[in-house]
Amino acid sequence: MRIDEPEDTLTPAVVEYLRGKIERVKSFEYSLSSFANHVEEVVQNVISRLDDADASQDPELKKEFYILSLFYIEQLDGQIETFRLAERSMKDDRWIVLKYVAFDAANRLNLSSKPVPFFGDSFKCTGSFIYKKYYGLELAPLYQVATNISDPVVFWVLIGHEIGHCKLSEKDVPENLKRKLVENNLGDEKYMARLHEILSDILATRIYGLAFFASFVTELRLVSDLLDAEYYPRFHFRLLLMSKVLENMGYGDIISRIVNIDERDAEREEIAFLTDDIIDVCTGVVPSVTNFEQSIKYVDDLSKIPKGRVDILYNAAWLSFLQGKKNLERISEDVFRVLKRWSANSEPSTEL
Repeated sequence: MRIDEPEDTLTPAVVEYLRGKIERVKSFEYSLSSFANHVEEVVQNVISRLDDADASQDPELKKEFYILSLFYIEQLDGQIETFRLAERSMKDDRWIVLKYVAFDAANRLNLSSKPVPFFGDSFKCTGSFIYKKYYGLELAPLYQVATNISDPVVFWVLIGHEIGHCKLSEKDVPENLKRKLVENNLGDEKYMARLHEILSDILATRIYGLAFFASFVTELRLVSDLLDAEYYPRFHFRLLLMSKVLENMGYGDIISRIVNIDERDAEREEIAFLTDDIIDVCTGVVPSVTNFEQSIKYVDDLSKIPKGRVDILYNAAWLSFLQGKKNLERISEDVFRVLKRWSANSEPSTEL
């Protein structure tokens, strides 16, 4: 007997195993209705695939439905684990500030659903878009985004890159960019992944300007060579495109004080011919930006920044550091203090 035959004696055990997992994830309690609704939506799709398997007379098709059911539920397992991290994060007194920053980025990108932020071991995102990406399954928007739990608050603008990925899951990459990749024999998944990364970089740069750039360089400079070269653009290509955006925002003279960009290395990036298209696309998504003049006047007193201007706050803080006025620890304390005050006056509801 071959155990991979759909009609063998293991089939009832497989079905019972999957239905048991369904009952367990349904029995768990979730503190946010948005996530509970996501769980229910995935579960209904798992049940539909199991029903399809029961109704099918084709052994291979039946097996495919079982496999899809398993993939759906295992993907959900990971998202439930991530959500538990978010629930624990909500008990951290810094979470309300992280939520404020994440919501600011989501608003600037006009994201259709507010993200669920949490403290993790790195900056990352997941959500319902994973089901569309891997299985072609369209679900209601649900986003989970993480910041590194040990990073000072001044680096939290890096979450803008993750929110950028969420936005791209809604907007998708314009067809003309996809076509140009294909026309240049770059239609493989790895080149699309690189395009997603650089688009997210530029979206975040248009939101948070110099603050995102300085945080990005500081965080990744030492480990840039360790990134998967197949699926990430060349480090100096990413820096070069961000610098082009920053020059238009008035930060051109400051870039060289942060990092020396190797333009020759940047030009070796295979998707570099899309530079202008990438910048144009992101300008369309985030048409207005905060320039140098708007931020520099608050360098000496962050408390005077208009409430809610997270972009100005972070840029003024990084300018203060670059001018040698304060170290990273001090500016993080200052930024946190302002954000704490802002977020306290707009208390989050129990729902996201």
